[in-house]
This record gives sequence, C-alpha cells and structure tokens, in this order.
Amino acid sequence: MIKKVLSITLISLFAICNIAMLSNLAVVKASSVSNGLNEACAADNSNPYCVGQGQTNDPVANTIKNVTTIVAVVGGIVAVIFIMISGLRYITSSGDPQKTKSARNTLIYALAGLAVIAVAQAIILLVLSRLKN
Repeated sequence: MIKKVLSITLISLFAICNIAMLSNLAVVKASSVSNGLNEACAADNSNPYCVGQGQTNDPVANTIKNVTTIVAVVGGIVAVIFIMISGLRYITSSGDPQKTKSARNTLIYALAGLAVIAVAQAIILLVLSRLKN
C-alpha cells in the first residue's frame, strides 16, 4: 500500500514539474511573440491587427491586470495541487465512507475554486477592456 502511494506521489510530482516547465516555455514563447507584435505595431500604427495590442498607458490598469494574472496563476496551481491531493486521499481511503466523502468534497471545492478563478479573471479583463475603450 505504501509503495502504491509513494509511486503515485512521485508520478504526480513528475507531472507537476513537466507542466511547470511546459507552461514556462509557453510563457517565454508568448512573450517573444507579443514583443514582436508590439515592435511591429510601434512601427506601423495603421495596421488593423495592431488595435488593442500590448498594455495600456494607464499604470493602474496595468497593475490590476498584472496582479490579477499572478493571483489567478497561483490560485490555479493551488487548485490543481488540491485536486491531486483529493485523488490520493480517495485512493488511500480503503473504502472508508468518511474518508471517501472527505476526498470527494476536497475535489468539488478545488474544482469550484478553479471555476471562480476563471470567471473572476474573465470579469476583470472584460472590465479593463471596457475602461480602455
């Protein structure tokens, strides 16, 4: 039983490390693409694809956007960790109804947290885009 839990934990940690590395690679690629778009738009503002590129000139809006993005990423990582913890708790519950219920509740709350994070991020970005216009 301990070997099974240990192997699942190690596989989960390996998956988390791979996801973190891939997300870091995606952020680096996205930032280089964004930098290229910003440079191209700075050279030619008449291009219709340049509308809305980059950040606004408003430092308050930029700060709000940056802070909410950081909070959303950290909250998403925490929610994914809790989803994995609930899976481990479910596997190790050995059919005990109380432990199974606790693991299921942890999973439900983690998924609800992810949904709240996604909706909050969408609302904040919508409000900021409306204020920009």
